[in-house]
Amino acid sequence: MRHLWLAIWEGLIEHRRALLTLLGIAAGVLVVLQAVFYVASSSAGLCGSCHIMAPYVAAWQNSTHRDVACVSCHREYRWVLSTTYFKYATGLYSLQLRAEVPDARCLACHERQDLDPDKPFLEGIHFSHKNHLGEMRRGKRLHCTSCHSGLTMGEGAESATHVAVEESVCFTCHFKGAEKGQAVTGCLVCHGPPSKVVTHQGFEFDHGSYLQRNVRCNLCHVEVVRGDANVPRSRCATCHVSRIEAYEDVERVHDIHLRRRLIDCKRCHTTIEHGNVQMAAALGERCENCHKPAHTPQEQMYVGIGGTGVPDTPSTMFLAQVACDSCHGEPGRDPRKGAEELRKSCVTCHGAGYDRMVDDWISELSSLASEVRSVLARAEAVAGSKRADPALAAARHNVEFVARARGEHNIHYAVDLLRLARRNAVEVLARAGQTPPAPPPVLASPSGYCRVCHSTSHLGSQLPFAGMTYDHNRHLAAGLTCDTCHSLEEHGKTSIEASQCMACHHGKTQPRSCETCHDQQASLYRGKLAGTEVAGEADVMAQADTSCTDCHDLASGQPLVATVQKACVNCHEAGYDAMVVEWINEDQARVQQLAVLLASAQAALGQTTGPAAASHRQALAEAERIYRALLAAKGAHNPSLAQEASARARKLLEWAAPPATPPR
Repeated sequence: MRHLWLAIWEGLIEHRRALLTLLGIAAGVLVVLQAVFYVASSSAGLCGSCHIMAPYVAAWQNSTHRDVACVSCHREYRWVLSTTYFKYATGLYSLQLRAEVPDARCLACHERQDLDPDKPFLEGIHFSHKNHLGEMRRGKRLHCTSCHSGLTMGEGAESATHVAVEESVCFTCHFKGAEKGQAVTGCLVCHGPPSKVVTHQGFEFDHGSYLQRNVRCNLCHVEVVRGDANVPRSRCATCHVSRIEAYEDVERVHDIHLRRRLIDCKRCHTTIEHGNVQMAAALGERCENCHKPAHTPQEQMYVGIGGTGVPDTPSTMFLAQVACDSCHGEPGRDPRKGAEELRKSCVTCHGAGYDRMVDDWISELSSLASEVRSVLARAEAVAGSKRADPALAAARHNVEFVARARGEHNIHYAVDLLRLARRNAVEVLARAGQTPPAPPPVLASPSGYCRVCHSTSHLGSQLPFAGMTYDHNRHLAAGLTCDTCHSLEEHGKTSIEASQCMACHHGKTQPRSCETCHDQQASLYRGKLAGTEVAGEADVMAQADTSCTDCHDLASGQPLVATVQKACVNCHEAGYDAMVVEWINEDQARVQQLAVLLASAQAALGQTTGPAAASHRQALAEAERIYRALLAAKGAHNPSLAQEASARARKLLEWAAPPATPPR
């Protein structure tokens, strides 16, 4: 073997000039061929000469890039003549062609253009390249080829195109892993607030009315996609014979295929279709599928349409997808039995007492409609030949619609329609110089609607608020509307704070005394702990006829204790201001000690049996009343009586106190 290699080496040395000449000629031929190939490659005809490239060339000719040479994007192939032709000649080429085009190559041309022109994409959707290409999206950095794939097939080969975007690529990112009926980014990001009025199951819907009430899209658009955009293992086998051990490692797979290899999403992910796959039924089971439509006005009222001049206002029950038969029984039954079942359904879902609300709605609407008809009749009589007045015609339509549609199906919408109808009639009377009657409280303001459900007879006359007692009826009688203190948007949420009440109650023209709100403090001041049997002497200040405002300066704007300290010094002498703080601290200490003792007594009561349990329970209840009364009355208003009350409560709980340790 050694002799063979020596012979070969000697032959190479001997014929080196000839061999170098041949190598030079071969290299020259390759350079010439590469140069010819380099020039010829600027034409798509060279690419199309290979039969496996024919579909790509055809797609390129149908694309917006048909005037751009293939090698402008795929320039690396201009230098691989030998490799390309060797694979072609030996049959080692792959039928799954894929080229990697880095972002910089696309931006070399497109950075000089406006990538976000003010024109819609896909039926009015405004798309931003900057938001998708320059920022991380769902933890991944996208590239141009993530969306712009090499070959996009249409309905046929003639509609195939190149570097276009298939809608399914967008849907993969926006819907994969999203809540049912929703997109990961939300619906409005792409669609914006819909401006068109749409028709669904015979009803016209204005999306704007629903969006104003923060109605979620998936309430009606139950399903908006078909497919899941998952990646089945079989997809991996189209490129890999093996090497799928990282299939479960989503981050690694995306890093390799998306960041490094610039592979478009649809090559791996299955297709997601987006549209109105399933819509919620407008009113559940459609009775008119079998029967002649007889309840169209009621359905319109429930959905919140059909009136004039008032925005569409869907019932809260409709928004909760409560169908007609959820409340109403089967048709044809005894009406009395149906009414009974209706009221039972209210209690079943909402609780005791809600059944009477239906009666309130029916009664109140009947009264309101009667009053509005009376005012409207006067206006129509005044108008005379002008009965064709559009405002009066709209008013008449709304009143009759509420009657036909049974306004209790959507009490809020019904009240708004009657309020507008009355306003239209009143305007006609005012122009004729007639004075209209005062409106019912329900129609006097937008918040008057609250009274339909919360009638004054159902409101507690005395309710706790900010350490005081509050009387709804007294404030309503004074002309306050519900939205003065409550939020209409957040259904009854108390939106007012105690400090805002002072604007009315502490004003210069306020005729009410302090005891109107602070009755418990006033009672202690005069020698009686309200709500208990504790009584004694009035405070020394009360015995001297010192009024509340002699100590509390309501106009100063300073902290309460500071104003009282100032009053003490003004009437007495320096040092009396510290006494107020001592009283407050002593009172807080007494109340805290009593709270601890009550907790101990409550625990001890649970372990007490026999006849003693009843007496202990009674003593505990009385002590708790004293404790709550002291909290509300503020013992500094009568320190001596507060001390007596606290001592009485402790005596009531002696049975719960731990036994004293005997002295040694």
